[in-house]
Amino acid sequence: MNLLDALLMSRKMKFEDGSITLYGESVAILPLEGFIMYASKIASDKSTTKILYSTMRNSMLEQRNKLNAESKDNDPSGWICDSINLYGFGKMRYEKPLSSQNRTMILECSPFVKILKGKSSAPVDHIVRGALAGIASIATGQELHALETDCAVSGRENCRFILDSKEKLVNEFRELCEMQI
Repeated sequence: MNLLDALLMSRKMKFEDGSITLYGESVAILPLEGFIMYASKIASDKSTTKILYSTMRNSMLEQRNKLNAESKDNDPSGWICDSINLYGFGKMRYEKPLSSQNRTMILECSPFVKILKGKSSAPVDHIVRGALAGIASIATGQELHALETDCAVSGRENCRFILDSKEKLVNEFRELCEMQI
């Protein structure tokens, strides 16, 4: 059974008259192109890039109690990938195991990249980074952040993210942290 079917069967996702809920919170299904174009316009400088990231990360962290109950039932590494995939951010997988020093993750088929390819040379998955950092923090019980070290929008095969504490990321990737976190 896939994750969506499991959520529907367990009543964690509900479609009711005029609303959709996931883990008891309202969600919306909307055309991504308009949303992504808007997000790219407001992320044209470093400060709004950080706002997009922190807003999404904090949104996930605010759901900690609901999401934490779900993550306890599953392997954290699988649950993190399944959650990102469920939100429609592309296909997330691990490059290195969750227990490694740097938790490196690969995102294939990012809708942000699909829409913004050729329109940006900088990483564009700020909302994905925020969701990934929040979900991974919940799943592991650690305060994690995410950096996008490679982005398919600039010609890479896939997008690459590194999860770790803010301190470790700043020590290793100071310039990227100044732009992204």
